Amino acid sequence: MGFPVRAALAVLDPCGSRIPGTMRRRPTIAVLMLTALAGSSAAAAQQGGGDGIKPAGKPARPAPPEIEAPRPAPASPPASPGHDSGSTRLPPEERLVPDAGQNSWRMWLARNLHAFESPPLDMATAHPGLPPHLADPLLRAQKRDLYRPDVDARLSLLLRDPDDRVRGAAAVSLARAGLADEPGDAATLFAMLDDDQRRVRDQALLAASLVDGGAARYRLLRFVAASDELIYARTESERTRTRALATLFVSLRHERLLPQLVRDLVADRRLATPLRSLIVGALGLAGDPGAVPILVQIVRDREEPALVRAAAVGALGSLRDRAAAPVVVALLEDRDHDSEVRAAAALAAGELVAAANADLVRALVRAHDREGNATISRFLLLSLGRIGGAAAENEIERVLRRQSAEERVYAELALGLAARASRDPQRLAPLLEALRGARSQDERCALLCALGLSGLPQAFEPIAVETLRAGAPDVKRAGILALQILGSAAGLPLFQKLLIDDDAPEVRMQAARALARLDPGSASTLIHALGSSRSRGTGERAALILSLGFTRDPSALEPLLDLLRERGHPSREREAATLALGLIYDARPAPPTARVGEARSFLRESYEIPGLLALAE
Repeated sequence: MGFPVRAALAVLDPCGSRIPGTMRRRPTIAVLMLTALAGSSAAAAQQGGGDGIKPAGKPARPAPPEIEAPRPAPASPPASPGHDSGSTRLPPEERLVPDAGQNSWRMWLARNLHAFESPPLDMATAHPGLPPHLADPLLRAQKRDLYRPDVDARLSLLLRDPDDRVRGAAAVSLARAGLADEPGDAATLFAMLDDDQRRVRDQALLAASLVDGGAARYRLLRFVAASDELIYARTESERTRTRALATLFVSLRHERLLPQLVRDLVADRRLATPLRSLIVGALGLAGDPGAVPILVQIVRDREEPALVRAAAVGALGSLRDRAAAPVVVALLEDRDHDSEVRAAAALAAGELVAAANADLVRALVRAHDREGNATISRFLLLSLGRIGGAAAENEIERVLRRQSAEERVYAELALGLAARASRDPQRLAPLLEALRGARSQDERCALLCALGLSGLPQAFEPIAVETLRAGAPDVKRAGILALQILGSAAGLPLFQKLLIDDDAPEVRMQAARALARLDPGSASTLIHALGSSRSRGTGERAALILSLGFTRDPSALEPLLDLLRERGHPSREREAATLALGLIYDARPAPPTARVGEARSFLRESYEIPGLLALAE
């Protein structure tokens, strides 16, 4: 998918969770970044108690339906409960992949991880010695149903929480758990569309897009068409922003009416460019091939802002209609186009060009040979890796022989992608040789990720060995991520060891996420980690709590409910627990790093929802 130059070089957290000041000052880059989104034993002791997390047991009675009293405000209170000037930022230890810095390959990997990440293991594979009744998915589902009244009562109560972080998360979780179709909850959800806090209004819109009922779809379409009474109660700029966000969220439902509904917004050049880019990107996320002519027209119109054209290129990549491949390749061959547009085309080519189309592959190789822009050249390498085939691999290997470490990193990643396309273990040899001789930490991280991207089981042992002996936290985290991509059950003991024993909180959190992603029986390990004597900051505890949700394990429900019943927990921990409740009931699991709209998962599962919504500020 498209990935603009300035956005690629901006200092952005790989998953959109951290929006630095530079990007808040440049909303055009931020929105373009949005539209450019192209697991051993569960016998760990079930010890809990400490810090509000207790081992799972019998279901508790439903919580009493009264509103909790607000907690005392901090000495320097933010503008609203749970809100602060950096509320969309997450500290470095919470990033999913190693620091982005100026390394756009890390951002590319995080944005595209959904395309390579392995699905969760089944319980019998993750725990081969487990008694059959404990691995029975039907019994797990029955246990979830047993807790459903408790969860419904708690989330309904949290919809009226004084903390706007928690209110918004409760709306999303109610929708995710399929509980917002109840008349009372649906009415409360719709009322939140007029909440005093913009964050809550945004997340209520998001929640409405996740509800399966027709009433929610109808209400969202009214927002898109600007025919809802709430729309008219706002200022013109707020109406436009609300319509743009509603358009994005409707696209997650793959709404085929979207091109007709937003035709006026797409054509109106008086609109703020970032909002138009958001809307144009939504046309691709909706999955309607009927939007291709509209997008091609925007791409070819040189009077359009580069930001909007780049968003249209990224949308073409999202639609994956190979008929648009010649249009995208032509953008790369013509250097008169804006660099943002050509950079977007460089990555969209990997989505649209087939290895069997020899003419287009040769054109991409020629474009790479002649390219003078370093970022576009590197993005072209990544696309050649995704395409695969002899011509693409020859070009990648030619770059791999160069002395420039920065260029070599992209060639190594591309070679890992080419190995994935060919399923040939012989393609790993150059990567293993480079790993033995790598001097820089950044290249070592890239090589581990490249080995993981290959998807080949032969890559497991070298990745595991390098991860265990690495001293630098970033290298360990890259190794964990690579093993997570491979998705082998043999990696679960390593994740458990690092979660419990490693000294670096960022490594422990990376291991927790990987464990939760792959092992559906890892809740007991995570609960044990939360209740251990090790000192953990609020950020790490929130990450561990959210990871309980990603296990989809009903044994995590009672500890999460207990945490939310108790008073005094930090806002971020309560928000994470609220989101985790909905994740456990989500019937359509998908990785959190998926780009917006891919299986409706990035917005639905990501802890970084506030950071994503901040892109439309």
